[in-house]
Amino acid sequence: MYKTNYTTLLAVPGFPDQHDWISRELYYTLSAAMFPWFLLTVIGVVGNSLSIVTFFSLGLRDSVTFLFFIQSVSDLLASCATFGYLLFVALYIVEGFTVLRFSFDPNVIATVSVNTRDTFYCMSVLTTTFIATLRCLSVYKPIRFKGFVTARRSYISTAILALVSLAVYGPSSLTYEFQQYGTDLKNISRFVIRYTEVYRKSSNFEKIVGDTIMTLAAQFIVSLCLFVLAHGLVSSIKFRLQSSSVQRASGNRIGPLRKQASSLQGKELQAVRQVCLVALIFVLCNMPKVGIAFGRMFLDGFAIYGKYGTLYQLIVHVRIFTDTINSSVNCFVYYRYNSNFRNKLKEILDLVSE
Repeated sequence: MYKTNYTTLLAVPGFPDQHDWISRELYYTLSAAMFPWFLLTVIGVVGNSLSIVTFFSLGLRDSVTFLFFIQSVSDLLASCATFGYLLFVALYIVEGFTVLRFSFDPNVIATVSVNTRDTFYCMSVLTTTFIATLRCLSVYKPIRFKGFVTARRSYISTAILALVSLAVYGPSSLTYEFQQYGTDLKNISRFVIRYTEVYRKSSNFEKIVGDTIMTLAAQFIVSLCLFVLAHGLVSSIKFRLQSSSVQRASGNRIGPLRKQASSLQGKELQAVRQVCLVALIFVLCNMPKVGIAFGRMFLDGFAIYGKYGTLYQLIVHVRIFTDTINSSVNCFVYYRYNSNFRNKLKEILDLVSE
């Protein structure tokens, strides 16, 4: 392994050796073994596409539907960028195992793809955090916060979240410097990305603000919201059990108004369960990113151009894998816990099949 100014792992003369925790060959092997997640990205693309069409068909007049629509769009774009990243990392690994050299550097395109993916995924993370916070407040203080975010406010909020995502992850994508170099075979000359000082500063800003502060803050906020939502679910279950006991003791006589209240409560429980499961998936899938954040804080040289660059890249693969899971499974959650979504999706699929 070599410490290098380039994204490539080829030897660059004049740079000292790296002493990493894993070898380059093991990195290639473990990375190649993780490529079944190509299928997961396809599921993410198809599932989020169906979610987008379904939410759009339901209408974007209420804030909840609009926010889930934005989350599906962000997850779709992140899944597409992840697919491109995996494709070119696969070509990069082919170069690592063989003497084959492409006319382009696969790692250059993979780097651009993963930085693009980070921007879209950041938008998805912020949207998930926003949705979980709103639902948490509506459960904790239902009279004060239920209906607090109108459709207009949700439009403004998502625009702000998009600007934050671009402000954090956009600069590093605009500070690439491409440099031409000759490969070790067939006299092929191609471009690689050089990590300039400007890129490193913008990348460090991205790592500190986006990958550390925002990641830890989102993990804490969503975890807290998950606790509040879970507590609300447990309380609702206890209340329903007590109500059932009272009904049986009174001969199961219940007035029309009580039935209506029970129906509204059931819809609210479905919504809370939906957000609760989305939040739980996010918290679990965000763990590798949290680990990377702590690694940067406490392990010197834990960076792509640092002493433990190969280990860092391997864990980044794990992080992107769990991010892909988070971006790919929400469609199934919507289908299970959102009856409006489920019915509309069935209508769409019936029309397509006809």
